[in-house]
Amino acid sequence: MEQALLQSLVAFLSYRGPDSREFWMDGSIGLGHAMLRTTNESLDERQPGNLDGRFWITADARLDGRAEFIAELERSGRVVRPNAHDSELILHAYATWGTPCVEHLRGDFSFAIWDAQNKQLFCARDHLGIKPFYYLQQGDLFLLSNTLNCIRVHPEVSGELNEAAIGDFLLFGLNCDNATTSFRDIQRLPPAHSLSISPEGPKLRRYWTPPTDGRIRYRKPEEYIENFHSLLEAAVTDRLRTDRAGILLSRGLDSSSLAAVAKDVSARGAQTIDIRCYAPIFESLIPDREGEYAREVAEFLRLPVKFMALDQVQLFAGWDNPEFSLPEPVEDPLFRGFLDSCRNVSADCRVLLSGKGVDNLLDFQMWPYAGDLRRNGEWRRLSSDMANYFWIRPFPWRDIRTRVKKIIGKDPEMPIFPLWFNREFLHRAKLQARWKELCEHPVVPSTHPIVVISAGDPVSVPGPADCKLSSCTSAVSLVLRKNASAGGHGPAHPRTRSHASEYAVRGQSGLGSTAESRGRSAKPDAVERGFRSLHRTLGGGGAAW
Repeated sequence: MEQALLQSLVAFLSYRGPDSREFWMDGSIGLGHAMLRTTNESLDERQPGNLDGRFWITADARLDGRAEFIAELERSGRVVRPNAHDSELILHAYATWGTPCVEHLRGDFSFAIWDAQNKQLFCARDHLGIKPFYYLQQGDLFLLSNTLNCIRVHPEVSGELNEAAIGDFLLFGLNCDNATTSFRDIQRLPPAHSLSISPEGPKLRRYWTPPTDGRIRYRKPEEYIENFHSLLEAAVTDRLRTDRAGILLSRGLDSSSLAAVAKDVSARGAQTIDIRCYAPIFESLIPDREGEYAREVAEFLRLPVKFMALDQVQLFAGWDNPEFSLPEPVEDPLFRGFLDSCRNVSADCRVLLSGKGVDNLLDFQMWPYAGDLRRNGEWRRLSSDMANYFWIRPFPWRDIRTRVKKIIGKDPEMPIFPLWFNREFLHRAKLQARWKELCEHPVVPSTHPIVVISAGDPVSVPGPADCKLSSCTSAVSLVLRKNASAGGHGPAHPRTRSHASEYAVRGQSGLGSTAESRGRSAKPDAVERGFRSLHRTLGGGGAAW
């Protein structure tokens, strides 16, 4: 790697990190970083950073549970500054535990560490793939970045497309292989994976899988709410390590919950946080009451709200403009409007909380749930939950009829294979075989009632339902990363915190009996009732709602 080339790559990243641009080189090894400061601890952070002159890091990271993590490092004999940067904590973890250090990390991260003594490069990506990580290995060249287009700038990187990924996008709206990209030579590190590069060669390892081997059971329903509230509050607190934050506010319960918890966290914290709400709306193009409900929520919580009208956005606007394009295709024709909204927010805030994508994180299936209870001998719960299920949903003849039609191939709602493909591409990419693999074969329910969908990328070998569930969160992650970096703020998804995800897997009853689990929206009075009930369950505590 030549110094001038490394400098040019770092300069390319300046739109993502406007605060500083630095690089470090040692012979043929080089690391570069463009800094975007989004936490109090990062105000004096410099990257690439090092520990003892041996370990060097470049990272896009925000760690959760810092106090507990620092205490764990100190119990292992490390001396750690209380206000240490997150990248510094990762270096301490690597110096303490080596490559298994990633099993001790919580939060959103992608990073690379160069161990100068052992001549080893260690890379990792967070549990749910919130932070992106791309790499290229070509002969003696190993190139990595959290920005796909940065890798493409390198003169030795081919622009050849990955036809399998393009075929998946045209068929399903996204690339269903989370280890590849739309470009033949550029790979993607899957969520919850680490990658080690040493003289012995590369080693890819999965360090975490969703915990489906345990159960969380409480005697009272209120205890589930209390536990979830504590996790949500911790997740929001972890993301409010700043003096100002924004919230994408809609009429839904997800963003309303985040706003209420963020207001409470700010009121009880040592540092008052300036919280501002932003609501993308349509004023005349389509019937839309999003702004009306968002205003009621903001007024109830006494938070300022800024409405961003999207009526003038044209379909596919700016798609030919490199300034507004993503490195990989997306299926949202109104993408330009969302990009403009994020740029609008970035003028005020560097941290933006969003409730988008969490509905797609978990997919509950009733019959595997019943089978799971039967295998575990939970007969009383099985009888009560099945009774509640049928009380909420009378005899599911419609569901049974739909399933039978799918099996025999006569369901009119089944997707139809597109007929507009170029014949040569159709046969070369084997698209019909791929379609049958993911769409036409009956879906066998999971043995566990919860199907976990990655928040950043689709699962490796998804079924058709998985693809559709993943597409929203995958696109949200990609779009937020692009827009946030272009506008100078970082997205945060509090409800994708790994502790919250584990709790959802182990504790979800999944009956879908409430308006909150069935619907997408609720008026503020419903939000108020829910939080007042939650407040009573917690025994008060000075909540703002």
